[in-house]
Amino acid sequence: MKKYFLLFMILQCSTILPQDLEYGIIVGKNFNTITSKPQNYNQTGENVDFNSRQSYNLGFISTYKLSNYFDLSASLLYINNIVSTNWSGPADGNVDATLFYRYISLSPKLQITPILDLYLSTGPTLDFNIDTKLELKGDYVTDSKEIPSTEPLRIGANFCVGYKFYLFKGLSLAPEYSYDMGVSNTNKVYGGKYSTSRLSFIFFIN
Repeated sequence: MKKYFLLFMILQCSTILPQDLEYGIIVGKNFNTITSKPQNYNQTGENVDFNSRQSYNLGFISTYKLSNYFDLSASLLYINNIVSTNWSGPADGNVDATLFYRYISLSPKLQITPILDLYLSTGPTLDFNIDTKLELKGDYVTDSKEIPSTEPLRIGANFCVGYKFYLFKGLSLAPEYSYDMGVSNTNKVYGGKYSTSRLSFIFFIN
């Protein structure tokens, strides 16, 4: 818990220049999560692929204006990535397996606004694992267990595009699409590297 508090303090440290700072609340949806490799579950040696499951994320963002075209931003998110698969084996019949990866995610980014209020941003993603749960439901098995082999830190590369609409003084709304590409392994056994596409709405206050 202390490290998550520290990350939050880092996110907010730029308040020394409040006149050039915007704060925002992020509400988003993970609509496509892909893995870098399939999983060999059943005893026949056949690999099965993970399928994406939609989920949600929530967090905060602060943006500091460097110039008319460049900004620095940092976001802190709670993320729950979900993937699932199905297999059939001679011992346990049909089985549905669902993996839940929960993270606290920190993402500092450099942002450019090339035209009007359209912006592009990119930067690293540092995901700190809270827990990983595997749920099994099938003909002969029902189980839920923690997966200990998940890496405590996942590293990704984040690419975003969005457009900011000014609603009225001090408040704006920015729909944003982002792609978080996995750079490091999330779990070497269960899917390898994970990459996620997200659609978010950011409510900015200045």
